[in-house]
Amino acid sequence: MAEKSTKTIKTRQAILDLLKREGPQSAQALAKAFSITPMAVRQHLYDLYDQKLVSQDDTARPAKDVGPKDAGPKDAGPRDAGEEDGTAKAPKTGPKPQASAGRPVKRWRLTPAADSLFPDRHADLAVELIASIRETFGQDAMERLIASRSQSQLVSYRAALDGADSLEEKLTALAKARSDEGYMAEVLKDENGEYLLVENHCPICAAAKACTGICAAELSVFQDTLGPEIRLERVEHLLQGARRCAYRVSST
Repeated sequence: MAEKSTKTIKTRQAILDLLKREGPQSAQALAKAFSITPMAVRQHLYDLYDQKLVSQDDTARPAKDVGPKDAGPKDAGPRDAGEEDGTAKAPKTGPKPQASAGRPVKRWRLTPAADSLFPDRHADLAVELIASIRETFGQDAMERLIASRSQSQLVSYRAALDGADSLEEKLTALAKARSDEGYMAEVLKDENGEYLLVENHCPICAAAKACTGICAAELSVFQDTLGPEIRLERVEHLLQGARRCAYRVSST
């Protein structure tokens, strides 16, 4: 069973690799490429479809020419009958034979979600850019960039909290905004009944490690978003070895 499962995984990855390299393909073309039956390849494709890794569209088959291949006899030339004495008549005009399109072919293509299965160096690029900014423009430029990002975040989060009245409503709205950015945020209560804003994932961890000012700035953004009447304290920090980031939040 394990051997079959491993083979299935390898086949599906090979299908994804081929679609990445060659572009949209029909099930028949994929079956031929991997020397398996069209039914077998379709089963793989349906499973990948359920995982939202591939999609399909209809493409018309190449049109078939149903008209004559030549406009006239091969030996026709400037000396056709009637041409010399000027009595030749122009050929009658009429509708040209139309090409006939065949039945549509379903072609399978990768979805944007499939990009996550291929090499991704966004984190490396972010770290390299941070180092280059420091080296080229200095630490002051880095701090200005962080401040600019913080201002954009503040505007976005305040808009997300618009209409929220209670502290719980505000935290719930902020957690949703952060989750939309990939932080897997949620609002909990600790043993003392105080609120915890918890972020179970850091999608910019590599950049945050390279520039700790990013984390410090986000703490200030949260404080400014929630307002001066709210007390905010970071009690768990992923960069200090915790498994997550957590903030204790209470009213002053």
